[in-house]
Amino acid sequence: MIAKSINPAFGGGISRHTYELVKALKKRGCDVTVACVRKPENNMMNVNNKVLVSYFHLPILDLISFNLNMLRKNLGNNVDIVHSQLSDGFIFSVVKKAPFVVTAHTSGVSDIRYVPKLNRHLVPYATCIVEKSMYRKADRIIAVSGYVAESIQSEYGVNKNKIVIITNGVDTEKFRPNINAEVIRNKYNINGPLLLCVTRLAIGRFVEDLIPIAKAVSKEIPNVKIMIVGDGPLKHYLEKLRNQQGLTEKVIFVGRISDELPYFYNAADLYFLPIDIGLTALEACACGKPVVYIKRIETQDEQLYNKTYSNENPIIAVNNIKEFVNSVLYLLKNENERKSLGIAARNTVIKHFSWERIAEKTTNVYQSLLS
Repeated sequence: MIAKSINPAFGGGISRHTYELVKALKKRGCDVTVACVRKPENNMMNVNNKVLVSYFHLPILDLISFNLNMLRKNLGNNVDIVHSQLSDGFIFSVVKKAPFVVTAHTSGVSDIRYVPKLNRHLVPYATCIVEKSMYRKADRIIAVSGYVAESIQSEYGVNKNKIVIITNGVDTEKFRPNINAEVIRNKYNINGPLLLCVTRLAIGRFVEDLIPIAKAVSKEIPNVKIMIVGDGPLKHYLEKLRNQQGLTEKVIFVGRISDELPYFYNAADLYFLPIDIGLTALEACACGKPVVYIKRIETQDEQLYNKTYSNENPIIAVNNIKEFVNSVLYLLKNENERKSLGIAARNTVIKHFSWERIAEKTTNVYQSLLS
């Protein structure tokens, strides 16, 4: 397994995805070795039996030096499958030593297209070149959503028969309802409704919409508070914008956290995202919280989260800030509806999104390449 990081303390959904997937694969009897760009806290990851975590890194040219070092160390010999998260192990799509699987968490081309600010940066374009080559040479591509699958197929011309959709998963024992979260509400002086968002505060996450959303909701419900968990380059800009809008007491920036996340989810009345859903939305669902998000791009994800489970339908997709505010206000004012959606959310995650289920689907992909 090749990834930028396997340490959940670094934050970021891909690190947590890799960590949890490796744990679940071990439980299914897979012998897993991990290679990562960023140095882990120690060289062994404690998951049932120990998992060896190798680290290949030079101070410059992160990804290039990482891949060259992996080749030099002959990583990939005597293994059945090489599985890369994003493009971190792209060299193995060029120098194949075993069937090559890549998990696509996003699409570089779509990021550039739908986030204009990225047009001024060189890295996204370089990423697109690497992705195009890697996806075309991969033996199998695991896309975490219908949107990502569609993007890879249309933007890179990848054969759709190579793509399989396996979503993010959730640790349903760690993320569960009925965790006593009073310590969180007391610490941040929360006496009324609480909206929670967990996201990286960076370009492309549409976090600039968080403050207008907070202002519109607090205008209708004065005692509401909005808590934003996460860090990133736009944090100081958002804090300044919050203060300019007179929302200093309403919007709380917590920063990056890891182990305490289940307490924050349980402390909230509602979970929201300014962009299409991901891992944190499923974690909120596992904690029994309804989710509202703003749908930025027309994709097939709705078939996964709404139509496929239409009887449960715990996640609400809206088209713009106005619809978002209306949905949030309705749910905050209707406790029974909120609780009903929360129960449905938990049931949906247990049935379809446990890491055990995700690992089962992943090993089926491995077996299809080895048979």
